[in-house]
Amino acid sequence: DPREQTTIGRLEMALETLAPYERLACVSYFLDGVSTDAIASLLGVPRERAIRILEGAAPTIARAVGDNEIPDFSAATDEVEVVAL
Repeated sequence: DPREQTTIGRLEMALETLAPYERLACVSYFLDGVSTDAIASLLGVPRERAIRILEGAAPTIARAVGDNEIPDFSAATDEVEVVAL
């Protein structure tokens, strides 16, 4: 797949492997800068569940963009580091 040659392409491919709710959570958190509290509200789940969703999907996203550091979602409420592509 030619998308493997670029970070954006690898990110697209990684997002395609996630369930729709995981994709929404990751895009909201990493690209839009939405807090974990807001993601929980968006998904209609408790904050702890939103954190587990992000923790489960984050390694897939991190590998796609070549980052080995996974954020601590439990500490993230208002301030989010947005990924710049």
